[in-house]
Amino acid sequence: MIKRFYIFLVALLSITAMQAQSIRVQGVSRSVKKAKTSLRATPNNDILPGIDTGREFYEVGSGMNISYLVVKWDDGKGSNKNLVWKYLWTTEAEGTGEAMLKAIAKADPRFYMLVYGGTQYGTAIGGMGFDLNGNGNISLLKNGVSYSLTDGLYNTSTYDFDHWTSNDSLDHWRAGWYNGYWSYWTTDDLSTPYAYSSVGASSRHLSNGSVDGWVYMSDMVNWYSNDMSGELEYVTPIANASEVAPQTTQARSQTNKAPGKTTIVKTYAEFKNAVVNAADGDVIEFDPALAGKEITPTSSTFGANKNITINGNGVTFVNYTMPLGFYTSTSAPSVVKIKNINFKNCTTPIKVIAVQATIENCTFDNCKAKADAVIGANGNLKNKLILNLIGCRFSNNTSVATKRLPIIEFLGNASGKAENTKGLISSCSFVGNDAYNAVIGISNPGSFEIVNSVFQDNKIKAKRGNTILKRDNMKGFKLLGHNIIEGGISEHNNAKDTIATNKYLSSTDIVGEDLKPLTYNDDLKEYVVISTGKAFNNLPANTTYEGVLFPKKDLLGNVIDYTKPTHSGACQTVVEAPVDYTNGVFIVNEDWFGHQNSTLNFISNDGEWTYRVIQKENPGKELGATAQYGTIYGDKFYIISKQEKDPGASIVGGRLTIADAKTLKIEKQLTTFATNSEGKSIADGRSFLGVDETKAYIGTTNGIYILDLTTNEIKGQIGGAEGSATNLYSGQIGNMVRVDNKVYAVHQTKGLIVIDAITDKVKKVIPAEEGWGFGSVVLSKDGNLWLSLADKNGSGKADTRIVKLNPKSYKKEVIALPEGTFGPANSWYAWTPDGFCASTQQNVLYWNGGESSWFSNKTIFKYDIDKKECTKFIAIDDPWKIYGCSMRVHPVTDELYVSLYQDFGNQSYTLRKYDTTGTIINEYPMIANYWFPSLPVFPDNFAPTAKDLGVIPVSKEKNTVISLKDFVEDKDNMASAIIMSVKEVSYPEIFEAKIINGNLVIMPTVEPDGEQTVTIKINSNGKIIEKVVTIEFMTDEALGVNEIETENETKEKVIYDLQGRRVKNPQHGIYIVNGKKVVFK
Repeated sequence: MIKRFYIFLVALLSITAMQAQSIRVQGVSRSVKKAKTSLRATPNNDILPGIDTGREFYEVGSGMNISYLVVKWDDGKGSNKNLVWKYLWTTEAEGTGEAMLKAIAKADPRFYMLVYGGTQYGTAIGGMGFDLNGNGNISLLKNGVSYSLTDGLYNTSTYDFDHWTSNDSLDHWRAGWYNGYWSYWTTDDLSTPYAYSSVGASSRHLSNGSVDGWVYMSDMVNWYSNDMSGELEYVTPIANASEVAPQTTQARSQTNKAPGKTTIVKTYAEFKNAVVNAADGDVIEFDPALAGKEITPTSSTFGANKNITINGNGVTFVNYTMPLGFYTSTSAPSVVKIKNINFKNCTTPIKVIAVQATIENCTFDNCKAKADAVIGANGNLKNKLILNLIGCRFSNNTSVATKRLPIIEFLGNASGKAENTKGLISSCSFVGNDAYNAVIGISNPGSFEIVNSVFQDNKIKAKRGNTILKRDNMKGFKLLGHNIIEGGISEHNNAKDTIATNKYLSSTDIVGEDLKPLTYNDDLKEYVVISTGKAFNNLPANTTYEGVLFPKKDLLGNVIDYTKPTHSGACQTVVEAPVDYTNGVFIVNEDWFGHQNSTLNFISNDGEWTYRVIQKENPGKELGATAQYGTIYGDKFYIISKQEKDPGASIVGGRLTIADAKTLKIEKQLTTFATNSEGKSIADGRSFLGVDETKAYIGTTNGIYILDLTTNEIKGQIGGAEGSATNLYSGQIGNMVRVDNKVYAVHQTKGLIVIDAITDKVKKVIPAEEGWGFGSVVLSKDGNLWLSLADKNGSGKADTRIVKLNPKSYKKEVIALPEGTFGPANSWYAWTPDGFCASTQQNVLYWNGGESSWFSNKTIFKYDIDKKECTKFIAIDDPWKIYGCSMRVHPVTDELYVSLYQDFGNQSYTLRKYDTTGTIINEYPMIANYWFPSLPVFPDNFAPTAKDLGVIPVSKEKNTVISLKDFVEDKDNMASAIIMSVKEVSYPEIFEAKIINGNLVIMPTVEPDGEQTVTIKINSNGKIIEKVVTIEFMTDEALGVNEIETENETKEKVIYDLQGRRVKNPQHGIYIVNGKKVVFK
């Protein structure tokens, strides 16, 4: 089903690829046909909500906050007015655009929707309807088939909205994605006009007094063909239940079940009690802090007629002599999911009878099949028996000979319906098991599929030499994908007669003769598929298979790399050599929102990918949701995520993750930066800046927070840089740069905030050009700051100018770009760090740009600062596009790394490396996944170095300014980004010293004599060195020095020594330069 959807989506997008551009629909970048004539290219943001709050109308929910929903069908039906509801709410979970829509659909039986949940962007709103005639006859139709609603909703599984209609042609009904779409408009108060939303309803955070508007756009050529204008009609409650047809009321009441609760347990006794007393839909989880802990169950645990989920979170059941069992004794189905439990030295760990069971990501080691198999599954005539084993490992298990049991036993019922008896073994490994008659025994399945699984080194007591025994009525048995089977596969009947051998094997399955062992240690072997074997040429080019789940990692947390045609790539046990994380480039990924937490990948300088390295090096730990920013500072890797956990993830990560930059071992995670009185977060993560060795600044949606690097805890907030505690997209902090003793932080609405890096106080706010805000700030090699200009309301509009700012004088220069050149794209609408960046080796800038930030993924521009020349540097070839900000310049090689994708419905991603001429050096395809890369991060492998200046004569009577230009360097950092400060002076009673604007200033307090020293502390990206500078105090008369210059400042001048001789290559000392005495350092 999934694969077919991708093909369908690609086919549709290919039709409109010619003359197409993109807009953002509910947060999703979408291709639309380009108009032949000039049409509105930006949304109409001048419409006020105009809601009369004094009117009585439909009120849904309860709470202290009030928001409003306005829906405009514009279909000519009824009065053709925009309908308005009032929504009351309190909690953060209730305060989203999605929650408001669903609450109103559930409460008002006339309002109904078609949605697609669980996408990367949350829930997509595909269709909305309203029962105008109030007859209660509500259902949806697709291809002639009628679908009923649950709580006013129908959840579809693809973007197929264009094919759905209402069964009542008299109702308001609009649905679409390709031939029209529901556009989303929001405002946070009634006095502010609607603005076209760049995020979807799931990411929309309501505020008290906010309004959400929805209008259907039917013209996919005229991008913004409609807006929120129109007369309002205030929806009133139904007077009595008779106004709604009985079937509608009944349908909703039947499905209006409270969701199951989640119970966290810490002991086996608590676990057993929770299972026995579980209600329908409950989730039972072991405390994540118990991961890896061994627990010895004291009695069996049975659950009857339960629909529950059990998550072990990595606990180990050891010496378990009674089964964890589930059975069904009623006509209602029982659905059980068991995941993330290790069973060790157990007897018959799991038994299910007439249950729909999924066992996922579990291990079974040294267990015994005694009274029943290690996993036993039995069916009956009344109920379905469905057994799904996904991503599990079975190793060194045995069966008792007297019972003649396999390791896995699946017994269907010959008299039952075939569709009620199904088995699936996907991405599992069976290694070193000693079974009596088979590893797997199967009887009477309606269907039984084994997919991408491994059978290796298993023994059969019956000496049949076969891995799998299949008995009776095997019509539904299949091998799919790429199984590795040592010893072949045979089918036997109950009389134990061999019916067939290996008839189920296909050219894609790998047998023993195709494998060559690679020994790593005595306990674990890895097998490579030899190129001369018949299976080699049938290995997959990719790992996208319809209906097949590929686990991301094994039970030990090791990442499975399916691009390698090896035994380890196909089974759960993976042996990997340690990765040298200093020899390559990191890629921070948003990853697939709504399904999993963000990830971090690493590509070596040799071009080899290591995926999901945080999970690899930290089993059981992950990043937070939508990671956007990462940086290495002081040998620590700091990764900022917007939230601490993705809605579809099972592991809580952090808004901030701190890891060792060389080992990637996590040292600390912070789930929040600041909370309200209810303990809820009021600041989503944005950016990070190491300020000095003791503190860092964290940019958020609600200002800048100070991180104590000695404790890794938040110790305060910068006053005067705040944003909003409720609106994530109104006052965000973008990226930040430190130059000398000042930090420059981009604020979405205020401009460039200048902060004293010593006192943490705001010194100055520099506004953007009139009508604009700043998008981001970049430090160039020459020490100047560069700023992009962006629409501060989040529309994505970018200016065709950039701004140069001298950080010492604050002198600003606005530079107009040539015609046909676009300014740096920005992303205040759904923040990411943008592609605006600078070279460390050259005095040049790079950025991606287009007609607006939404259409900026095909062209990269280059600006030569010295030549004041802007050129189109790279045109990305179809079908590739740049995702977000995912480009940066390598600080040592000066190569440009760019992450590319093809489309939002396509899992094809690649990384390209370009040289300084824009020529592709290499391309590195990635395994299939919705990576959504955010930012390349380069290892910091070099420490700064400082020159020896010798003895420098200085005045004992007045301040002496010594230029430190070219004093320090760092091979992988700009000199302009290196911070210098005076740590100490040798004799503080007689003189002081400071670093001011990159110069060392010596300030005598009395008249000192002789040599003294100044210790300068040098901080380059968190790496600290110290350098002692020796000075000699002299009178001005004895010194006779007019000024002090560095080598670079004097090398083009005529120089004489004190004896009047011409000097070409002066050493340290005093010389005559242009008639003046000058100290040469």
